[in-house]
Amino acid sequence: MALQSTRGPRELDPPWVPLPASQCRTVADLEHTLVLLSQQEDAITDRLDTLLEMQEELNRSLSRLDLLRAHLGTQVVAARSLSNEMLSPTSNTASRVSSAVQALDIEQARVKVTLEVVEQVVELKACVLGVTGSMGAPQDWETAAAYLHRASKVPKEILEGEFAEEMVPTTEVPDPPKVTLHNAAESLCGLFLREFEKAAGLNPPDGEKITRFFKLFPLIGRAETGLDVYGKYVCTGISSRARAVLANKPEGGAAGAGAFFYANAITRLFEHIAGIVELHSPLVERHYGKGKMGRVIARVQREADLQGGIILDAWGEERQVDRRLTETKSYAFTFLVQSFLPNARNTGVPGRTTSPAAGSAGGGQMAQGESEGADVKEVDMILLEIGAMLSRWSLYCRFMARKFQVYSPFAWAQPESENPSAEPLGLTLPSVISTSSLSTKISSRLLNPFLTLTTFFIRRTVETAFQLDEPPPDLLPLPLFHPAPHHTTYSPPPSPFITSAVDDVMFIVNKLLHRSLHTSQKQLVVGVLATVSRVLGSDFIGVIQRRMRDECYPRPTVQTTTIIVGNPAATLAQSMANVVDDRSVTFMVLVNNLDIAAEYCKRIVNSFITAATPSSSSPEQASGGVDPHQQAAYGDDSAPPTPLELLFPFPNENQEVIAALNTLESAFTQKASEVASDAVLILFNQLIKAKLRPLITEAFRDVDYSTTTTITTTATLLISANILSESLPPQSNSSSSVDADDDLVKSRFELGFTSLIQPFKYILTDTPFTKLLTHTATYLSRLLEKKIIQLGGGISSSNYPSNAYPSSSESGGQISELGAIRLDRDVSGIINVVVKAGRYGVREAFARCVQICLVLGVDEEEVGGLYDDGDGDGRNGGGMGVEWKLSVDERRRVRGMVIRR
Repeated sequence: MALQSTRGPRELDPPWVPLPASQCRTVADLEHTLVLLSQQEDAITDRLDTLLEMQEELNRSLSRLDLLRAHLGTQVVAARSLSNEMLSPTSNTASRVSSAVQALDIEQARVKVTLEVVEQVVELKACVLGVTGSMGAPQDWETAAAYLHRASKVPKEILEGEFAEEMVPTTEVPDPPKVTLHNAAESLCGLFLREFEKAAGLNPPDGEKITRFFKLFPLIGRAETGLDVYGKYVCTGISSRARAVLANKPEGGAAGAGAFFYANAITRLFEHIAGIVELHSPLVERHYGKGKMGRVIARVQREADLQGGIILDAWGEERQVDRRLTETKSYAFTFLVQSFLPNARNTGVPGRTTSPAAGSAGGGQMAQGESEGADVKEVDMILLEIGAMLSRWSLYCRFMARKFQVYSPFAWAQPESENPSAEPLGLTLPSVISTSSLSTKISSRLLNPFLTLTTFFIRRTVETAFQLDEPPPDLLPLPLFHPAPHHTTYSPPPSPFITSAVDDVMFIVNKLLHRSLHTSQKQLVVGVLATVSRVLGSDFIGVIQRRMRDECYPRPTVQTTTIIVGNPAATLAQSMANVVDDRSVTFMVLVNNLDIAAEYCKRIVNSFITAATPSSSSPEQASGGVDPHQQAAYGDDSAPPTPLELLFPFPNENQEVIAALNTLESAFTQKASEVASDAVLILFNQLIKAKLRPLITEAFRDVDYSTTTTITTTATLLISANILSESLPPQSNSSSSVDADDDLVKSRFELGFTSLIQPFKYILTDTPFTKLLTHTATYLSRLLEKKIIQLGGGISSSNYPSNAYPSSSESGGQISELGAIRLDRDVSGIINVVVKAGRYGVREAFARCVQICLVLGVDEEEVGGLYDDGDGDGRNGGGMGVEWKLSVDERRRVRGMVIRR
């Protein structure tokens, strides 16, 4: 029984299987075994029934198979009979015929090969006899060369074979054909060389005869000799012409008639070479093959290296470039250095700090400084001449790259038939150009001096610009503007108030960028852009920043403004004179310098990046005048910029130059913006911030929002009448005391705020003024919010318990329902006055004030929607379709400021 109680049917391990009856220990086990046996019996019975049902269909299928087997046996017998009686004899016959045809084809092929050998031997014999016959008494060199060319097409194995050596020689020509043809080619080659050099040595050279013999060299298998002698002839012409150009040098030096002599000399050298390539390439490629002109170009380039090096050496010696480089590197930039010293302080409106007038102290210092260092005008002329040479060198390189753009990275002698379907690769400078000695000399004699002199030139320009800095000519002394009666705003100035240094420096920056970009030298352009960016960021912005800090740091004004009754224009002018002084005006003009300089830089960079493709001819003109796209290199810096894709056609160069231009613009704009933003914050803290709190206090003086009627007290009406008589124009009369009282707060605020902000709006440019107005609106919104809370009874987050929320039935505030409407109108008027001074975006700063007025004016029936936020944070996505800036707790407190009866 103990065993029966500890083990039941459900304790059997699945799957359960029927146990033998002898192993069953309980009745339950027996019953379970019986059930399983019954289920197995039912399953087996079902399977047997299914098989019995399928037996009939299986019998029918077997019957059909027996029938098909009988038919198939008949077909097999018929097929065997057909194969044995018909197909086997036919197959044997076809095999015999095929073997005979194959043997005949082999015999015909052998006969054909034999005939070809015989024909080629006959052709070889005819060529040998023709060469010897033409070189005899007739002396027909063209025919002899043609026979040699025909003989060169005979396969080498036939030419050197025993059959040809046996059949070709004759009594007149007993030597083997190979020896005969080689001797004839050598003899003709020497003859052609003598005749070619004789024709080339005439004065003038016999071009027809030169062309005649030049075309014969490839026919006799001496193409390399012909190309070499032709290259020598061309180089002779190049050297003689270069010497003639140097011999005709005019007098005048760098400042006279010979100012661009060396630039013109190297230009003529490149144009002469380009003309040779352009005119003679078709002839060479027609007679020598595609790409064969490269051998001539390699020889010509070596001559160009020699002649170009002579021109560059003569230019460097006459222009004394090494001395100029030494002078520029040793120049001390005394003015810039002194301007960064902490004791270099001055006061007043920025003016001509060192006048060049004779006898003046500043003028004497500047003249002495200029005499000690390099002359800027001479440096400018050298830069202009270097730019012209680099421009023509780049044009020459682009011409060569496009003229000999081939189907492999650089294969001068690639046969035309190797890959006729191949596509040309991207434009690549030929290695014979990039590795030439002239390229190395240009890098050392032109590129490096250009970068060094450009660094001096831009720094000296910045120094001179600040030495001769002058204030804006149309900036009137304070008061800046006397408004007409009842006119409380300024007309915007026709142009921004900036000093002359901005225009001077940015003009030179544009000139240098224009000049460097038109050299088409990527590495040089990237270096110049980095140098300009560094100088503008350190020297230009640095001097302005030091002047802001040391010379014209604004000081808070302490004067008070007296309201002149009946004359708001005079009141406004007096208030403005008290807001800013000469130091503040100078400070704001320097802020404008930064903003306008950043704008100029952006416009200069965009003008180069977005330059339109001209409709004129291609810039790759090989000869005939100066390329219109390269006018800047010859002194025409006012020429429109050329599209960068034309100046930098090689792969990835255009993108790298654009990236460098964008880096210059972004770096300078960012630094100028940072300094200007700091300066605007200084203006706000020093000149505006302290005046905003009294302005709000004066605007809400003696204003009561606790009255329950629209009629104010007698004292309030008297105060309103007195103030309005001072602020409103005489012809602007109120229809009632109620209307006058409604505009009281706005009128007071508008008069004070206009007198405060208009000097900055008149002087500052748009971007700095917008930043200044944003700071002002942000701080003013906090003051206005505190004032509204104060008018409501002093309830604020600092002195109001967080667990004491006034309910709608309590009365503890100081603003009536009608007072809330008036307060909303006054706050809206103040916001409109601030927004009217600038852009509409500053309205976002007053979002909390607007929402406080909205909460104050909500009807009792809609109060429940104020505290329904849905997201649980008490702010965004709340009730009434408002994106709340006030938390639920703040809304409850604000609601407690309303008087409820």
